[in-house]
Amino acid sequence: MAAATGRSSILNFNPITHLDTFAVTAQLYKLKPAEWKQPHLLLRDGEPVRDTPHLEKWVSMKRVLQRARNAIMAQQNARQYFTGVMGRARVTRLDAGQAIDWHVDEGAYFDRVQQFQLALTTNPGRYIQVGIENMHLTVGALWWVAHTVKNSAVNFGDAMSLHLVFEMYRADIPDDEPLPEAR
Repeated sequence: MAAATGRSSILNFNPITHLDTFAVTAQLYKLKPAEWKQPHLLLRDGEPVRDTPHLEKWVSMKRVLQRARNAIMAQQNARQYFTGVMGRARVTRLDAGQAIDWHVDEGAYFDRVQQFQLALTTNPGRYIQVGIENMHLTVGALWWVAHTVKNSAVNFGDAMSLHLVFEMYRADIPDDEPLPEAR
């Protein structure tokens, strides 16, 4: 507890906003996530980062990503921390009773970005752990998540959960490191 305010201190999560995800979720279920061979669907990937064929056709997801970007950049002092250029994006699936092992997102790409998560579907047993903190993201909740701190996820619930995970390039990248073009 923070002594002066009496409120809990959250170090590894920062709430951004709430977004309407209904249209995205309706389209997402048409893609049959329970049948995906991988536990994620790539939307933006590569180096330089570009839209995948999945995202090129997915108008509602493009709108949600744009609204998320706008909400992030509308935060006080956001331009000090972010370029506004989106990085990789993916929908991650965590099946009931499954977990993502503890890890740290490392490497040249992750050194240049900050990560955000948006819950598309969830259940009361779905949690993200970052450091010593646990967080349940409600549907439509957009959060900054400290991906360079040891983190994991668990789904104690009885249904799969789907989160949109994406990155935004940091503003403190040296000028001699080119960024991909904003799209």
